[in-house]
Amino acid sequence: MRAIMGAVAVGVLAILTPPAAGRADDADPFEEGAAWEGKRFTDGGKQDWQLKVTERDAKKGTFKGEMSITRADNTTDTYKVDGKATAKAKGAVSFKSEKKGFFQQSFTGKLNGGEVAMTWGGKTRAGGDAKGTATLKPKN
Repeated sequence: MRAIMGAVAVGVLAILTPPAAGRADDADPFEEGAAWEGKRFTDGGKQDWQLKVTERDAKKGTFKGEMSITRADNTTDTYKVDGKATAKAKGAVSFKSEKKGFFQQSFTGKLNGGEVAMTWGGKTRAGGDAKGTATLKPKN
């Protein structure tokens, strides 16, 4: 009888215990070390790009990281970024690149279903105006 009562108590305890923090289904999508990849769309075509989170303050909802853009001529430039992002599976994401020469761009979007859909705009390396849309997905 004791064995049965012990098994029932353990079963009830397991049902009542909340999920452990840090599980994959409740993990912060922009935690330190998170890596994203996707496409940027411009009037001139599409570009590959990546985002890596290097610092995270989940309480404030802020992050710092690096964004790399691979252009049609196969050159890749990397820029530091500073932004805000949800710690949940859905929500707002926004960040701005550092100013490097003329280049500086801002990104605003929404995380939903594991993908970030964004609009962006700012200055190109040559100082011209640029804008477009972009997508990001977790990098495998």
